[in-house]
Amino acid sequence: LIQVQDKLEEAELITNFIHHLQAERALIYGYVYSQGLNFGKRLENQQEMTNEAVIKLDNFQEKKKITIKEIRQFDKWQEYRNQATTLKLDTAGFDILSISLLESLSSRVNQLANDVD
Repeated sequence: LIQVQDKLEEAELITNFIHHLQAERALIYGYVYSQGLNFGKRLENQQEMTNEAVIKLDNFQEKKKITIKEIRQFDKWQEYRNQATTLKLDTAGFDILSISLLESLSSRVNQLANDVD
């Protein structure tokens, strides 16, 4: 039962992280395409929420002594955040990273669901 609860908690934390990544991704594009005129404050707030979501995942990993390798890709996300801030976003690279990160996290959630069955 504890193992099932751990898997459910992990899935919940990952889906929360996915939600925040998607919201941040949309705001990054809005900010860049508006040449920095729109979405600046919302993007900052969203980045804080995304950071909080990844911190919760990191804490869960430490507490449960597991590795969620998929979130390592988030380190590269910061590079694209910096590019967006200067309005010099490599959109192709950001698309590739975004899709890869979201797909790998979604796949992990699916695997957790299968493990619970």
